[in-house]
Amino acid sequence: MSTASPILLEAIGVEKRYDKFAALSGVDLKVRANTVHSVIGPNGAGKTTLFHMLTGTKAVSGGRIVFDGHDVTREPDHRRVQRGMA
Repeated sequence: MSTASPILLEAIGVEKRYDKFAALSGVDLKVRANTVHSVIGPNGAGKTTLFHMLTGTKAVSGGRIVFDGHDVTREPDHRRVQRGMA
């Protein structure tokens, strides 16, 4: 019997707002270790914005980003790198 890999990266209710415009709202995502994923959608759907928030290059307006069990939503870049996010 195989067991699922642990969750390595998780977005919980992630939002990105620009003033009153909601670019992303309530995004939930779970990425398990040793798996490959893709995010697909039309132009302007928020794929790149989500990627930037997951990697910390854009601030999250709401929700949380968890990496390897640690909430990294507001951690500085150097802490994310120390945790293995590069």
